[in-house]
Amino acid sequence: MRPVILADLEAVASVLLAAPKEHWRTLSLAIIEAARIADKYRKNTGKRHPHWGNGSLVDAVQSRTRADLPRPGDPQYLSAVQCVVSAVLERRDHNFR
Repeated sequence: MRPVILADLEAVASVLLAAPKEHWRTLSLAIIEAARIADKYRKNTGKRHPHWGNGSLVDAVQSRTRADLPRPGDPQYLSAVQCVVSAVLERRDHNFR
């Protein structure tokens, strides 16, 4: 997976906000895995993955349903971002790069 930037966190958070909260962790991990696979594909072929893009989280969510982002400081938005960050850190701890 490519390095995570703020745009990645917002993109995944918008996907989470469109889903029931009980699915957020599983959904975050699935998106991270898609980005990891896409990055490997890009490195091996020199091309973008046909479904998940270039290995970034932003590209990995392009075909997913997304909610409009609420105003800054919204508790649900902050919880969604926290979920994404936790999932990224969990995968990094397990050497999923």
